[in-house]
Amino acid sequence: MKKGLVHIYYGDGKGKTSSAIGLSVRAAGAGLKVFITRFLKDSDSSELCVLKKIDGITLGDTPISLPFYFTMTPKQKLEYKAYAHLLLRRAEEEMKRCDVVIMDEFLDAVSLDIISLDEAVKFIKLRPEQTELVMTGHALIDELAELAHYISHISAEKHPFTDGVGARKGIEF
Repeated sequence: MKKGLVHIYYGDGKGKTSSAIGLSVRAAGAGLKVFITRFLKDSDSSELCVLKKIDGITLGDTPISLPFYFTMTPKQKLEYKAYAHLLLRRAEEEMKRCDVVIMDEFLDAVSLDIISLDEAVKFIKLRPEQTELVMTGHALIDELAELAHYISHISAEKHPFTDGVGARKGIEF
C-alpha cells in the first residue's frame, strides 16, 4: 500500500465494529498485515474465534471479563486506564510493522478520558504514512475528525434493545 488513510466509524447504530472487522478480513485476504486492538471490551466476542485463525491478522490483548465502564469502581477505572495505555503502546509498536491498524472503541476511550485527547492526536500523527488506521466508537471527536480521511456515521433508526431484546451471541457479540 502506498499511502494509508485514517477511518472513523462512529454512531449509535450497530455495525461499527463489524465494518472494521470486514475491512480487516479484506486486507488480510489481500496479503496485508493487520493488527486489531479493542478498548472497553472483553474477550467474549464471537468474531475473535475466527480472526485468530486468519493469517495476517494479529489481535491485541483483551481481558477475559470486563464490567461496563460506568459500573466500575474508581479503583477499577484507574486499573483499566493503565491497561488501556498498554494497549495504546502496543498499537504504536504494531503500526511500525502492520499495514492496517484497527482501534475498536478507541473514540469511547478518548471520550471517557481513559486516553487523553492529546495522546489520541499524537497517536494518529505518529502513524506511518503507509499505515491504514481505523477507529470506532460512539461519538465523533472534532479534533480526531480533522485528521481523518473517511468518516462513516452509523445511526440506529430502529434497534431491538429499545424493545428489551438484549445482545445475542453470534449477532451482537
